[in-house]
Amino acid sequence: MSQTAKPSGRGFWLHQIIEYLVAAALILTSAQSEYSLITAAYGVALLINVTVVDGPLSAYKIISRQVHRVIDWLYVVALVVGASLLEIDQSTRMTLVGVAIALVLIALTTNYTKKVFRRS
Repeated sequence: MSQTAKPSGRGFWLHQIIEYLVAAALILTSAQSEYSLITAAYGVALLINVTVVDGPLSAYKIISRQVHRVIDWLYVVALVVGASLLEIDQSTRMTLVGVAIALVLIALTTNYTKKVFRRS
């Protein structure tokens, strides 16, 4: 009897829920930020990324999960670069760093493979 190793990691659906919540938080906090365009832009970019991936909670299935994984990491780099180089207040800077840390933890613990359902 052969057992197939189950891929470890968080389900992709949970990854998407967290990204939707983070995008919403960024967009909503932009209303109270002195640099609202920056936080809103990061929020909209994340929202677009999560809505176009081939996932169970996506609005449009345009890009693969592997491409989404690369974009996740590029997004984290963009957050860190923005927090480091943009002329922004400390609150906005910490928001960007906090989101970057949260997304690193999510990306490292997510199983990006697509489930294949087999008929018995």
